[in-house]
Amino acid sequence: KKCDELRYGIEALGAVLRPVFVTMSLSASLVAWTRPKSHVALVYQEDDDDITVVTKDRVEKGAANALAIVGVILLTTCCVVGLYWCGCTSCLRGYMMFSSATLLGILGGGLFATVLVKAEIHLDVFTLFIIIINWAAVGVAAIYSPFKFGLPRSATRAYLISAAVVLAWHLSTYPPVTTWCALIGLALYDLFAVLAPCGPLNALVQLMATRREPLPGLLYEAQIDTDEYIDETDRISSQADSRQTHGNIDNIEDNIPIQYHHRNSKSNDDSDDLDTNNKRDPVKLGLGDFVFFSVLVANDAKQQGFVPAAAATLACLIGLATTLILLTFSKRALPALPISIALGVTASFFADACLLPMLSLFVHSGLRV
Repeated sequence: KKCDELRYGIEALGAVLRPVFVTMSLSASLVAWTRPKSHVALVYQEDDDDITVVTKDRVEKGAANALAIVGVILLTTCCVVGLYWCGCTSCLRGYMMFSSATLLGILGGGLFATVLVKAEIHLDVFTLFIIIINWAAVGVAAIYSPFKFGLPRSATRAYLISAAVVLAWHLSTYPPVTTWCALIGLALYDLFAVLAPCGPLNALVQLMATRREPLPGLLYEAQIDTDEYIDETDRISSQADSRQTHGNIDNIEDNIPIQYHHRNSKSNDDSDDLDTNNKRDPVKLGLGDFVFFSVLVANDAKQQGFVPAAAATLACLIGLATTLILLTFSKRALPALPISIALGVTASFFADACLLPMLSLFVHSGLRV
């Protein structure tokens, strides 16, 4: 039985890390290729002379911008908690569908147009408009009502990864110092929101555990085939205690922390639900984690090149795996961002300060690695 649990843990870890790696790779590649310009509205704008130079003035302005970004996310999260507490799940679902359509249609259309210009592909405005409208409409249907429209689960996953790539591409237009400050600020906010007794995400998790009502949002379901891990002994013992494991990683718009919990069966005498209760739910990841990891890697790819981006990618994956491992020993929900962001930022600065100069020295001295 312990061997089966270990095999399931390895499968779950792979199912979580694969889509995150794909999202980070696509985002970094697009940002490095298209080099999007900064047109975002910030509290303080950085000078355009040399944005790679870090000065005290830029750090102060970046911290102020990051504080504003975290404040907006905090306000949005509190509004979501309030609506969910009032039972306005229909309003939340409508808001999420509208925001998804805007993300895929407007922001996705901007990315698509940039790619067409970069690739020198000519397309008339009417055709481009039709493509974007259909892309956004099918995306909303695939994310929120895939079974109603007969869409496969693979389409839902593809659209969720696409939405994360689009948002990460647009967020990568922030100035570098503001991006670093925002990532660090969001990691600290995640710690407070999840672990503090008065944290909004902690309150949301408790509300969801009490009501057992799903929260509509952008969730990536990493489905795992668990039939091979189920034996007859587990089927019999699950009548008394269903040992179903449910992984949930959500962030930003559906900013719920990583959590695993055991759910007891509703009735010990209900043998019809025995197989269902014994099977594990798919591991669910909120797209906020996808987006922020991708922003970190894309920022490295745009400003510093392949080596820091690769180091940050590996560090983020190690941090996410570490968080999932710690989660198996924890009795409460854990934030997903802090460990991965801390390792990613550290690896990025280490690669920029040590690895790149060392590789340049090897190249100039004619050494082969």
